[in-house]
Amino acid sequence: MAGLVQPRSVDLDQDGNILVAEAGIGDGNSTLVTVARDGTRTDTAVPGFDALGVAAAADGTPVLAGAAGNTPQVIRLAADGTRTVVPVAGLVYSTGVAVDPTDAITVSYLEGSSTTSASHVVRLVPNPAPEPEPEPVPQPAPGFGSSGSSG
Repeated sequence: MAGLVQPRSVDLDQDGNILVAEAGIGDGNSTLVTVARDGTRTDTAVPGFDALGVAAAADGTPVLAGAAGNTPQVIRLAADGTRTVVPVAGLVYSTGVAVDPTDAITVSYLEGSSTTSASHVVRLVPNPAPEPEPEPVPQPAPGFGSSGSSG
């Protein structure tokens, strides 16, 4: 694929499109490059985000791991470029991302300094749909039925 400067990660979505997380030239601005099966290329700018990993969610939404400035983030990227930050506690320097068919996201990240870092992998399970509330059991109205008195 010609024209890429710093491809960091690649994945395929359910339609067979190739997703490439393309980093800018050290400027903190990335591009999500999508190449359709027919070779058509679409570039979606992700300004202010240094993408290091990309994965396709079950619905085809790209999920990017990287950083916005000095803040590590995992984001979902809508077709119009709108970002939704996925809450990840304790994320230090995200390096990769994967999404399984249940929409659970797995993120790899480094923690510590460049000379004494530790690698971690964390799996984020999506919130399940809430269980429906059970129907209340009707209670007999007071004053009806047995009085409970003895004579």
